[in-house]
Parts: sequence; C-alpha cells; structure tokens
Amino acid sequence: MPLYISPPPRNPLSAAIAAVIGAIVVAAAFFLGFIVLLIVAGVGLIVWLGLVIRFKWLQRSLRKQGKEPWPSPENRQKGQSTGGSAIEGEFTVVSRDADD
Repeated sequence: MPLYISPPPRNPLSAAIAAVIGAIVVAAAFFLGFIVLLIVAGVGLIVWLGLVIRFKWLQRSLRKQGKEPWPSPENRQKGQSTGGSAIEGEFTVVSRDADD
C-alpha cells in the first residue's frame, strides 16, 4: 500500500483540478528549463565569439609584426625558427638507475 503525504482526492472534480495543476507545473518546469538552456547557450556563444575575435586579432597583430602565429609543419622541419627561445645542445646519460 503506497504511503502519501496527503491522500489522493476522492472527489472527481478535485482530482481533475489536481491533474490540470500538475500538468501546468510540469509544462512550466519544462519551459523554464528550456529558457535557462537558451540563456546558457547564448552566454556560451558570446564567450566563443569573443575568443574567436581575440585570436583573430592576435593573429593579425603578429602578422603585422612579420611573425607567423602558427608556423606550418613544413617550416618547422626545415629548421626555420618559430621565434621561440630554444637551446640546442648535446647530453650524456650519467645513470639510468631510478634510485640515484
């Protein structure tokens, strides 16, 4: 036997009113959730557009300075500098033991 906080209405009219009120509450919750989803998606779209505009602005700024923002793999393989500060050198392995 199910336990209720308040028993279901025995009067058919009050049962119908409870069903209508329940349907209205469910529909309102659905539409409220949909509106919140639209707001979150809109904020996400605005942030994404801001980031895209910022990256495009940085690319244009770097190209004005004569630097390639993201060098192609061919340029990296040819040994052309990417504008970073890389140090080249040789090394010798002293010990391969992890305990040292």
